Amino acid sequence: MTHECPNCEVAERQLDRVQNFFPRLDSKVSALFAITSGEIAVATINLAPDDFKLWYIAVPAVCFALLTIGTLWFLYKCTFPHLDGGNNSLIYFKEVAKLTEQDYVRRFTTYVASDRLNDLAGQIWQNSKIATLKYDYLKRAMLFSVFSLLPWTATLLATSLTHWRAPLAG
Repeated sequence: MTHECPNCEVAERQLDRVQNFFPRLDSKVSALFAITSGEIAVATINLAPDDFKLWYIAVPAVCFALLTIGTLWFLYKCTFPHLDGGNNSLIYFKEVAKLTEQDYVRRFTTYVASDRLNDLAGQIWQNSKIATLKYDYLKRAMLFSVFSLLPWTATLLATSLTHWRAPLAG
């Protein structure tokens, strides 16, 4: 890779920009997972098996459970997006892992600037596609989480009024 490639430098900066979205998305996934886990714990502590015999507890509790399952599903999808693509890339980690160390070193050391630029452009496209998927899944998880707040609150309120106690938080 001794050949100068000004376009490769531009492409590397663009790839870095795209990759900077991943930590931001992943930190939001972690925060939403923690919040959702806390809501599940609080609801679980406040519910007793006999509570499900009462429709005004069972209905919001089931709604909360379904919406929470949706939240967790989309958080999972965001954490483990679809990673196909990047065929024969010397940059895309999934393709690099398919090569032996010798093959990778041989191919990488004979890399020409035009191939490197094409590979970088493909990686920018691939990472942009993955970031978009992660963002879409996070948005859906957030919507499910927001919609779950009403049945969660209703469940806690109904159990509090039924048992004449304040909701327990741990």
